[in-house]
Amino acid sequence: MLNKKGISGIVMTIIMIGLVLVAAGIVWTVVSKILQNQASSIDIKSKCMGIIITPTSLICEDGECNVTIERGLGSASEPIDGVEVIVTDDSGNTNSSGALDMNVLTSKKITITTDLDAVKADVRIYFKDKGENKFCDQIGSYP
Repeated sequence: MLNKKGISGIVMTIIMIGLVLVAAGIVWTVVSKILQNQASSIDIKSKCMGIIITPTSLICEDGECNVTIERGLGSASEPIDGVEVIVTDDSGNTNSSGALDMNVLTSKKITITTDLDAVKADVRIYFKDKGENKFCDQIGSYP
């Protein structure tokens, strides 16, 4: 005759081991997705380090603002995927060029059509990651 209490303990142990394995699988899936997202973010941040791109002039006339941007001396030589130029007027109103796909090697002149009489220009650089523009934290400003 079989001892029913002994079999219950074995079945319970097998069920507990199964539950632990399922829980470990769920935790692993969540953690691996988080780590993959962080790795992408860290990669972009490391690319941004040492790249210096700043606006050096801002001239606004007849609804157009011409912004000249330059790559700073001593800037890392990593190619970038593009820039966004944001102009601001005295009242704090802004207008953006949107994402402009271009690598700034030395200097470029960018024209933004706007109704603002801009007094300030900001430049943000970005890299493409999986088809998305990932902007760097640093912003170059003029003046």
